[in-house]
Amino acid sequence: MSKAFTKEDSVDEPPLKRPLVRVPPGTLRYITPKGFEKLTAALNALRMRWDAAKGAVSEEAKRLEAQVAELTAIHDAVTVGAVGEDPSRAFLGASVELEDDEGQRASYQLVGPDELNVKEHCVSVDSPVARALLGKQVGDAVEVERPAGRREYTVTAIRY
Repeated sequence: MSKAFTKEDSVDEPPLKRPLVRVPPGTLRYITPKGFEKLTAALNALRMRWDAAKGAVSEEAKRLEAQVAELTAIHDAVTVGAVGEDPSRAFLGASVELEDDEGQRASYQLVGPDELNVKEHCVSVDSPVARALLGKQVGDAVEVERPAGRREYTVTAIRY
């Protein structure tokens, strides 16, 4: 999840590092239960700050109002995803460990698009890496398209 969701001491930063992704009506936009808890907490904290600033006509109040509107739109648009019926397979919320032919390891957590955080290896289920991993289980080979080119990995662990 974006660190901006949990940051409460700065009004100068927007709550998201990227604009709200518009999705067609009827399309499900998933988020992990943990991500939804963080989003809800961030929205509640932001609403409290906005309530305190509402009386003043200021740039800060306008910024808070816009941030509340943006997080509310995200909050209302997401669907909390549950762990699949088969926890031995990689789905939303799974942490997946991989190893290539040279013994290089990589680890990713599959999250909703609003939880994307490259530094923490959280990849959106809409990304090429996550799409390649969805439904896989330990021992499966997976080919991942990366900026440096295609690489084949073996799934070594899946945890929820």
